[in-house]
Amino acid sequence: MRYAQGGGLTDERRAFREELRMEAAERFRQGDENADIAHDLRVSVRSVQCWLVAWDRVRGNKGARTAGVDGHTARSIEAGQGVVDFLDGLRSQVKDRGFRPLPVRERMIPKTGGKLRRLGIATIADRVVQASLKLVLEPIFEADFHPCSYGFRPNRRAHDAMAEVRYFASRSYEWVVEGDHGLFRRELAHGPDGPSTGTSRRQARPGTGEGVPQGRHPR
Repeated sequence: MRYAQGGGLTDERRAFREELRMEAAERFRQGDENADIAHDLRVSVRSVQCWLVAWDRVRGNKGARTAGVDGHTARSIEAGQGVVDFLDGLRSQVKDRGFRPLPVRERMIPKTGGKLRRLGIATIADRVVQASLKLVLEPIFEADFHPCSYGFRPNRRAHDAMAEVRYFASRSYEWVVEGDHGLFRRELAHGPDGPSTGTSRRQARPGTGEGVPQGRHPR
């Protein structure tokens, strides 16, 4: 497998990413009750290609220059341990169910009105694991989202939602309902970890003791 030092996706990895999206979306659209989805997810996340694409996403993000509590950045990993050994180690930990995310590095960011927002900065390792899970899970959930949903979805942004509001407001619609999931993030209840959800659940509570820390998700 070819590794792009500059952090860009190779053609092979782009093809793999699209293949994952198409297969997962089609399976869920068909409602195949006999498919072992949990097994498919584990197989996909353990594949070498999936981890390489996840690394590319994290490495290409501006946040790759910011270290978590372990002090490592994407560049320091490349210069030290090396990407191949780094990813092999992560993949083995997830495969053996021994992976444990580190606590996030927290920063309080001012908001309008004098309030503060907690920003959680995960380690590069945790971000790569998150990106690998997102790579597999995103197309599954995307298949069921409504066209009117704009929050935290690929190729969608707040400006698109505002444009749709403007469109309907010009056609006799009078009400706009906005929902804020801020309290949900702080008070998220976590159930027991199962064999197929352990890694994702642990990523949702990386040592902060409460809720889900807000931070930039790897794309």
